[in-house]
Amino acid sequence: MCHRDSDRWKSSRFARFVLSYGVADLATELDIHPSAVYHWIRGVSAPRRGYAVVIQDLAHESGVRLTLDQIYQHSRDRLAAHPDCATHVSREEWLARGREMRRRHDGG
Repeated sequence: MCHRDSDRWKSSRFARFVLSYGVADLATELDIHPSAVYHWIRGVSAPRRGYAVVIQDLAHESGVRLTLDQIYQHSRDRLAAHPDCATHVSREEWLARGREMRRRHDGG
């Protein structure tokens, strides 16, 4: 079972930035559902690079120095501390899913 703990909001510079900026405001800026932001904080997933770059820019505008490594390190640390919080998909399975999606898209 995935642990619920308030420490996840204090565990990294990324999480502290999200807490100070506000989940709803960040989700609005990124044009995503707030649940995606909560998934990032829980460590279930990490933001795609495009989102991470925008987050980095928003942090900079707010006077916070936030590197891409710090953004991604949060989810790696959360996963290491709570491996039951994320679903692992092997590289091979991920690539197979991509091939299947392309095959369906191409009508084959």
